[in-house]
Amino acid sequence: MWSKIGPGSLGLAMVMGSVSCEVPVATLCEAGPCDDWGGLDGGSTRRMTADAEPEDLTQYRWVIVVDNSVEDGMMGSAGVDICGAVAQCEGATATGSEATIIFGEGMVCGQPDAFGEICATTPERNNPRTATEEGNCRDREDESGYVSLGLEGILSIDFNQDLRGCTVIVREDGNAGTEAYKVYVCTNGDAVPARESTECIGGTYLADQAGGEVQISVPR
Repeated sequence: MWSKIGPGSLGLAMVMGSVSCEVPVATLCEAGPCDDWGGLDGGSTRRMTADAEPEDLTQYRWVIVVDNSVEDGMMGSAGVDICGAVAQCEGATATGSEATIIFGEGMVCGQPDAFGEICATTPERNNPRTATEEGNCRDREDESGYVSLGLEGILSIDFNQDLRGCTVIVREDGNAGTEAYKVYVCTNGDAVPARESTECIGGTYLADQAGGEVQISVPR
């Protein structure tokens, strides 16, 4: 038969062992307020075990496109021409919320130093937010239709959600022939200047594309 503990004995019982194992809940409730779980002062009697895994709060939310062209196509803006990107996650399609760019080598139409007849007749290609649209790469006269990276340029698109398990689609002009790019999925937009980073899934690129559109099944 259980013996009742007074208020002075409660602290000792809690120090010597697990209260929920040593003393009946009914007795403890006489010493202090209980919640619906039977614990004191709103606490739960459920325990966290030593082997419990912490929740993974990492978000691989950035799609990073790195130009890998072997040479300037000499058709105006240098590097690949990205016209859009989307992520398909659990039946929903999302576009980027923000985009930044580090221009590579070569001339990009729309920049202050762009010159010549080609850029005089070619719409601007220096707005990274173009890549936050779905894009269809069909209208070459659409000023908001493309962003050119320049040779070895880096375009970072923030989707503002974890992309693991999603399908990422990057759309590129695909007409220049000599242009190519790699795609990474990373935790931040600055993860790829060295081309390999522990902040990117797999520590490397997920696609190496010779121009045109690419679809990537992002690992979980």
